Amino acid sequence: MHSAAPPYALRYRLVDGFIHHWLAAGPQLLSPDESGQRMGSPGLPPTEHELQPPTSRPLHLSGFGEQDAGLRWDLLRCADDHFLHLSDFARPTPLRVWLYATLVQQTDGAITARLTAHGQVIIWLNGQAVHRHPAEPATTIASSTFSLPFKAGENDLLICCEQAIQGTAPWRLALQLPDLRSAPTARIQLPIGANYTKQLHAYEMLFDQATTDRDLFTGSDLVAIQWPQNLPEALPLNLRLQFPDGQIFAETLGLPRAGAQTRTLAAQRLPAGRYQAVLMPPPRGYAQGGLRLRRVLPLTVLSEPPQLARETPYLERLVGSLQQVMRRRQGLPAELAAMALGAWRYVNQTTVSAAVDSARRREANSVRTVLALLGMMERYERQPGFPATLRPLVENCLRTYDYAALDGGRSPVDNQKESKTILRLATQIVAGQRYPAQAFGANRQTGSSLRRAAEVAARSWLLQRGWFGFQTMLDDDRLDDLIFALCQLHALAKENTVRELAAVLLDKLFFTVGLHTFQGIGPGGLLAPAAALGRVL
Repeated sequence: MHSAAPPYALRYRLVDGFIHHWLAAGPQLLSPDESGQRMGSPGLPPTEHELQPPTSRPLHLSGFGEQDAGLRWDLLRCADDHFLHLSDFARPTPLRVWLYATLVQQTDGAITARLTAHGQVIIWLNGQAVHRHPAEPATTIASSTFSLPFKAGENDLLICCEQAIQGTAPWRLALQLPDLRSAPTARIQLPIGANYTKQLHAYEMLFDQATTDRDLFTGSDLVAIQWPQNLPEALPLNLRLQFPDGQIFAETLGLPRAGAQTRTLAAQRLPAGRYQAVLMPPPRGYAQGGLRLRRVLPLTVLSEPPQLARETPYLERLVGSLQQVMRRRQGLPAELAAMALGAWRYVNQTTVSAAVDSARRREANSVRTVLALLGMMERYERQPGFPATLRPLVENCLRTYDYAALDGGRSPVDNQKESKTILRLATQIVAGQRYPAQAFGANRQTGSSLRRAAEVAARSWLLQRGWFGFQTMLDDDRLDDLIFALCQLHALAKENTVRELAAVLLDKLFFTVGLHTFQGIGPGGLLAPAAALGRVL
């Protein structure tokens, strides 16, 4: 670690003993082999190749050596709740974030520290590992208290954070030094390696003035940042509208004006979801000038405003929901919505072909894709507008798909999950009805035989859930699969008992959805898959 005083640095006070300002590098994607290696050796100090705190080089030039040349230091500030919000998006691999700060104080002595965080954390003080934070389970936030042996003067504080969970999970960290709450001389120092302290402070003050006049943008609302009437100083900036995972939808370069807005796009032109409005210096200053500062404002976008009452007839609400799905152009559901509306000129055959290829490769969720393709052919293939070129392509895929293998564990489906089980059975029933004489799988089981076995299992499954409910609390993904499978059975199954039991269980699920999503109070709120049902029911 570097011990010489940095020539250029940003200086801040502690906030109620919390360190609110950090230099952060990451998130860094890790392979399964890399995950846990650093955490397994907490006594090893970071190497010069691994970490180079920017004490003498500008932020945009300080990184992790040639191997990780794309990883650079950024200025990061805690939210009002004292937490750093490190990441909050779905991730295919574990992630790592490095945090660095220098604590300056006048006296020697051990100081109590309290760390609250998700995931795994190791803390080094002046090059020595001093604390390892509990890591399990990764989705649970935990607190730990320990002692930091500070010396008089500058103390290098380095933190390595890893979150190894797959999928979407919160990732927060807060570090408090309660003994320094009333220490007026203690301060945080962030080396920046170049003389642009005034510029960074000016951008901090500017970004602090930015607000949004609402959290939810719908319909024709323009997603915009509002500036106050008494704006102290206007600096050129870049406003980026993106998903939490970094996918960018709009960028605006400009100069903010007092009492005006910096605008991006109308909500109806964006896919529904959670977004971030990211304020940052212009690209040249951020990427090449060392002004590595951002402010993130979270917001939510819906294509249409939520309704608290049935203000329109059922058919009109149903058509409106289908139009929303069609406009989003997100995979096969958008094409099925266009077919349901009879909007054949909007059907994208390339998207349907991609779904067919996915089913042939037996990718994750291929059973759901196959059931959707079966439903598409059963409902729409005889309609005049159905694309003639799609018929042989989809038909060949459905005839050659190995439905019998779904019982043998060779598919990516997890048969232990309730939603996956009924999804599998619904697929076998509809396929068996469509291809009764077709032989499937290595044992050459016919479609009619496959259908009969699936109907017996489906009746048992439906009766048990109808009597006793579900074994576990339904999350959004499983509820989505359940409703999809039951709808296909209710609409397409020829066996009366299966069809009627599916209708009864659907009725129970819709009632549950109505309770959970009333006025958006259920898990996931307006963005949960079940919320779309609320607009139709």
